[in-house]
Amino acid sequence: MPNLKERMGLKDAIKAQQEGYLPQAKEIYIDILEDDKNNVQALCNLAIIYRHDKNYSKALQLFHKALDIEQSQVIYINLANLYIEVKSFQKAIDIYSTLLKSMPNNPVIFALIARAYDKQGEVDKAIHFYKESIRVDSKYVESYVAIGKLLSFKKNFDGAKKLYEMALSLDDKHKEALYELQKSLQYLKRYDDALMVLQKLVVLDGDNVDIYSEFGNVYTIQKDYYNALASYLKVAEINPKNALNFIKIALTYKTLNHLNEGVAYYKQAVELDDTLIDLDSDLKKLLVS
Repeated sequence: MPNLKERMGLKDAIKAQQEGYLPQAKEIYIDILEDDKNNVQALCNLAIIYRHDKNYSKALQLFHKALDIEQSQVIYINLANLYIEVKSFQKAIDIYSTLLKSMPNNPVIFALIARAYDKQGEVDKAIHFYKESIRVDSKYVESYVAIGKLLSFKKNFDGAKKLYEMALSLDDKHKEALYELQKSLQYLKRYDDALMVLQKLVVLDGDNVDIYSEFGNVYTIQKDYYNALASYLKVAEINPKNALNFIKIALTYKTLNHLNEGVAYYKQAVELDDTLIDLDSDLKKLLVS
């Protein structure tokens, strides 16, 4: 059990770490470990600081040392997540699999294994483990969404749509499920349905530029250029540094034969990113003339 000095030191270190004073917290943890090299909390918190500093080898060393002392689920997960960060996916999978032996009905562990396989590029294995997480908890919404995204990656947009709809049957305000659903509907060329989903999304997340950008994209496909323009202008209002959005505005104005406005927005885009100047020869010619 930590003595009074260690407890006070830990308290000060944790407070400093929580307030963002990481160098100070680091010094205190190192001092604590000089007196008590097996202090698990100091080892783990110091590992987190080294991880923040991208000193991954030191962070891994400290997490492993903490795990040798205490086989805690939290330490296992922190260590596995760190292996994910350094792209040692199989090591992460091995750790999650060890946890699974003591937590066979935990959907989160199955989902973490699935995520690791996904990052490793093994999509079918990822889908399998996401399905396992649903098997142990049929209401685990995140796995329905994750499978849907993987099916989209495999170009199975109808299958993806069904997964997003299943997720939404459990949580009808799940923003990611709604956003991915409208994308699948676009791929399936069900544009009016996609717009209906976007209308639901904008109520839930009205300052999300991606939603208005998707509105603009769908309206452009439907050749409803005035609504497309209004959507892209809303994006510019929220994020005036989005060069590609200015290109979309410029091209929409060009389609509507408002060339002066098109050139003005093309100029703004190029000022933000000069590599975009060759995207449209007509607007470039007017811009440089």
